Amino acid sequence: MKTHLLLSTAVVALLGASSAFAGSNTVYLNQIDSSQNASITQSGSSNTVGYSWRNFVQQNGGLSGHNALVINQSGNNNWVARDAQGYQSGTSNTANISQAGYGSDVELQQSGTENGNGYIAYNNGGAYNSVFQDASSNSSKASVVQSGYRNGFDIVQGGYGNNTSLTQNNNGGVAYIRQGTAGSYYDQSSNRGTPTGGNNNAITVNQTTDYANYVVAMQGNGDSNTATLTQQGDELRVNSWQQGSSNAVSSTQVGYYSTAVFNQFGTLNSATSNQGNYASANIYQNGYGNQSIGSQYGGAGSNYLNVATVSQSGDNNTANYAQNGYSNTVSVTQTGNWNNSVTSQTGTGHVANIVQN
Repeated sequence: MKTHLLLSTAVVALLGASSAFAGSNTVYLNQIDSSQNASITQSGSSNTVGYSWRNFVQQNGGLSGHNALVINQSGNNNWVARDAQGYQSGTSNTANISQAGYGSDVELQQSGTENGNGYIAYNNGGAYNSVFQDASSNSSKASVVQSGYRNGFDIVQGGYGNNTSLTQNNNGGVAYIRQGTAGSYYDQSSNRGTPTGGNNNAITVNQTTDYANYVVAMQGNGDSNTATLTQQGDELRVNSWQQGSSNAVSSTQVGYYSTAVFNQFGTLNSATSNQGNYASANIYQNGYGNQSIGSQYGGAGSNYLNVATVSQSGDNNTANYAQNGYSNTVSVTQTGNWNNSVTSQTGTGHVANIVQN
């Protein structure tokens, strides 16, 4: 076992600090002020970044930031900051963390402006914040918290039994999350490509942000996946796409100009969507035992009406939708057996189109 303490308080006193040892290694990491750079490589099992007692800090009191962190870990049961801290502060900080092996764990907190170098605009390429856990990273976890303005993050998890939690507070957060992606992935949201394997995965995203927000979440061909997406603000977007069985999506949007798109393929899928005014929901389910329940409120006609489109193909599907305001539209198409549709519209000038075959 080797322990490495990386400590710096000068502006660029630690550039390219590197640790590369085999098994049960520890790096504490404490960098203070701006333009710090840390590169950490650990191989073997039970390697750690953080502790004694608590460290893993790149902190800039002057908020100029521009700190960079690169961590590569290979082996089993490796972790970064284990269930706490892992803290960067300032402006335009980046963290790129890559893990291979089962039982991997990441905790990261960022505060400030344009961490991840500003918007990633749901584009899965480029140099910005990322956590990558490869196809061998079964039963792994990634937990990221960002607070500040125009922050972005990209999370990729392969393997099965993984869990992702991403929370963005304040303005302009963008998130791009994929699970069950073993190798090449495309999307570019969304000309498709991705997902492949994975089961028992879970994605949770919470954004309490305003202006130009976007979350894209995908889950692979696996089983028992669930995605919970919550946004608050204006110009919000959600794009969630699941393949497999026993999947569930729950999306809550509050604010203006919201868009929610869910695609589910498989068995026993469930989608729940609740949106504020000026909202659009497009939900497609293919399989049996699917259920879609949603509500939209505050439609004001003209360019500000709410629109909900639900398409279900298969057996035992149910579509329940409620709208209030005026000049809102619900379109439900159900093809298959034992389908059921319940539509409630309150106000004036609404349109409901229901097709059952």
